[in-house]
Amino acid sequence: MPEGIDNLEQPSSLDAGQKNDIRRIVNQWEDQDEGEQEEVVRKLRQMGDSSAEELMVLLKQAYRERKKWMRRVLILAGLYGLLVLLTLLLAIFRIPGHKPIFQVLKYIQWILIPGLCGYLPLVFSRVSSRHNAAVQLLSRLDDVRAVGPLLQIWKQMDWTYFPQRKLAEEPLIRLLPRLRADDASLMDDAQRRCLYYVLLRTNSPELDLALLKALEQVGNRRALPYVRKLAAGRGRCTDSLVREAANECLPYLIERMEEQRQGQTLLRPGSQGAADDALLRPTSQVVAVDQNGLLRPTECSDTPE
Repeated sequence: MPEGIDNLEQPSSLDAGQKNDIRRIVNQWEDQDEGEQEEVVRKLRQMGDSSAEELMVLLKQAYRERKKWMRRVLILAGLYGLLVLLTLLLAIFRIPGHKPIFQVLKYIQWILIPGLCGYLPLVFSRVSSRHNAAVQLLSRLDDVRAVGPLLQIWKQMDWTYFPQRKLAEEPLIRLLPRLRADDASLMDDAQRRCLYYVLLRTNSPELDLALLKALEQVGNRRALPYVRKLAAGRGRCTDSLVREAANECLPYLIERMEEQRQGQTLLRPGSQGAADDALLRPTSQVVAVDQNGLLRPTECSDTPE
């Protein structure tokens, strides 16, 4: 699991009733019209920051559940492929006594087909919708902690998991420019890789400009090659404003890379050979001391001369 999703869980100060309300909101989000969604967002804002914290807990749970169902679908697909292969081998080589086995395999395939094509994808779709609803609600609350999950959703949509890319694009364009340098920890390595993927794959100038604005604050040395490609016009979006913004972003990344390099140099331990020799150690020899050379108190007269 990406660390960014795992780090989203925060302690919540909401009571059990409010938590159940938020869970119900997430489950019903996609079935509501725009007016109902606005009312829901207004209600969540009245709850304060705790509503965003609970949404992040639900986001973590939905992500785990989606990963679990994805594994189940893949396992069943692999089993189905194996059964098809065995059926073909029995039909080709006609192994003695193959007919009963052949019939059994055919029946098993007919049992697996409804599961693969019906129930499991439906459950996976519902789990994904809860995940997407939690991210959308976070973005509607203008919480910058939603940036990392939104980038992951954009990449998944580019793999045709989801029908509308604007589900993630519009909140990303709004939230990315709000990132500051101390928000760098909000994205883990996996989410940063999604950021670089979106940077070169999107054909939206507005999204590329927002990404570059964010990289000026939270970018590091790993972002350099991607921004250089974009500045050279090697991304999907070749707008002149995007290339200009990429060139303006490069000095920020180079400066931050130098700062990180200098910090590592200052923290690097030096050679210990000379330092070890200079450390004080107890001597094993007895040194004779002249007693007459020691300091002694002198008598002082009470009356000044």
